[in-house]
Amino acid sequence: MKQLTLSEELRTLVQEIGESEIWRPVLDGNGNLLAGGAGHRDESLPEHPPADIDFHGKTVVDLGCNVGTFVRRAAHLGASRATGVDIDSRLVRCAQIMTEQDGVDNADFMVCDFANPPARKYDVAMMFDIIGNTTIGRGDMHHFINLMEGWASNELVISLKPMCRTSRHFNKTPQEFADIFPTCHLEGERFYPVREAVDYLGGRGWRLLSELPDGYETCGMKMLLHFGRA
Repeated sequence: MKQLTLSEELRTLVQEIGESEIWRPVLDGNGNLLAGGAGHRDESLPEHPPADIDFHGKTVVDLGCNVGTFVRRAAHLGASRATGVDIDSRLVRCAQIMTEQDGVDNADFMVCDFANPPARKYDVAMMFDIIGNTTIGRGDMHHFINLMEGWASNELVISLKPMCRTSRHFNKTPQEFADIFPTCHLEGERFYPVREAVDYLGGRGWRLLSELPDGYETCGMKMLLHFGRA
């Protein structure tokens, strides 16, 4: 049987997984777009981590890395080692292929459930697209923040929307949401995840290193927030 090239294997994997499960654009070795990235369309993240994040010489892990986009960025930005973790072996294989195509040699990936952190922590833990409408609507925001803490010794990088509406994003009334997630950052139908994260992590010994621009809560786009040990 003929062995597939990396580009052919990547194309086959993308077709098998389906674009709805692939969160960032996937290109083959010739630059052909194989998937546009479902999480790249609406409420998308910035293209690059904020300028105030210094990855040089640090070990970095991306929890729920999908196709490894931010793992490769951290590696390019000077991480001593960047690791991607995902429970889907097909996504991990996509990430491995794209990393090889990009010539990145300081990145690796593993298939595992990030609910089980390692004994030795990474300098920086990142989590993108995980704490979203579904997660928050279930009342699991703090749970996933706690999981991040289990992987990181010094820094956290997390994506969050500035504001959500309980009916539109969670399919719940304000009271239904308040019943499963008591918070002081619910005002009518509006819930403010960034405020919640800053307060919650602040109470656990972390401080926000990112600057919040004026009017950020009126923007529907996700933000990258950078926290360090206080």
